[in-house]
Amino acid sequence: MLEVIKCTSKDYGKLVELKKQLSQDEQDVYPLRDAELEASIKRYLSSGYQAVLFVERKNIVGYALVKMNVYPYCLREFFIRREYRKKAYGKECFSRLLDYLRTNTINVDTASKTHMRLGFWKSLGFKPGSIIPARGRN
Repeated sequence: MLEVIKCTSKDYGKLVELKKQLSQDEQDVYPLRDAELEASIKRYLSSGYQAVLFVERKNIVGYALVKMNVYPYCLREFFIRREYRKKAYGKECFSRLLDYLRTNTINVDTASKTHMRLGFWKSLGFKPGSIIPARGRN
């Protein structure tokens, strides 16, 4: 069963590894070093963001970074590890995230590069060029 687990300072190392994978996937021209990634994580988590891990049978499937001090919440980063892609984990993780946040609506930070292809977001009901979902959840 897939779980959504709130990250704490004990999870910084896991988040650094996931963010490195994300950076590799996006072929960042200037990837950050581990210390810079950890500093970035600390800044986010001390400024109104919450990070969560998606875990199935003790295996980390991915993570999300959500700005919590706005409404609707704003999804800054959403990452599914390579070995879990194209197996419906993205949709399940997104659905579980909304359940965890107890919301039907979330904004997606489209200015950020840290998202899967546009097709993924379209499949969830988001419209191109918009950060507002095209549909609410039932």
